[in-house]
Amino acid sequence: MPFPNNPTGAVMEREDLEAVAEVLRGTNIMVLSDEIYAELNYGLRPHVSIATLPDMAERTIVVNGFSKTYAMTGWRLGYACGPAPIIKIMTKIHQSAIMCAPTTSQYAAITALRECDGEIDKMRDESTTCAAAWWCTALTLWA
Repeated sequence: MPFPNNPTGAVMEREDLEAVAEVLRGTNIMVLSDEIYAELNYGLRPHVSIATLPDMAERTIVVNGFSKTYAMTGWRLGYACGPAPIIKIMTKIHQSAIMCAPTTSQYAAITALRECDGEIDKMRDESTTCAAAWWCTALTLWA
């Protein structure tokens, strides 16, 4: 589930997520939720992770990273959260395929988490302003 979505910042409404969760409860179906844009949704509706809904944490793997939220594109640092048995298997696969994230990326992520939350709002506000200007121009040209 890629929500919020790029490039629009569209989010899946909580009610829609609850409907999906209702279908999945009582099944063996897992959810892979790509939430790389979770902090960069553009609008009044906040992002809701399907993992926060009742009975969904145990069947959801959330993947996220630092590239979008903290403008660290190219630093290649991400993470996954989910049920311990699944994460354990993912870790084994990861260890066989990749040594580790570069030390500089890890330190940069620590600094981002500790000191840069204000930058998220700034980036979101600037992007919203740019997107609004683009749409106004486009609508004027199409009219």
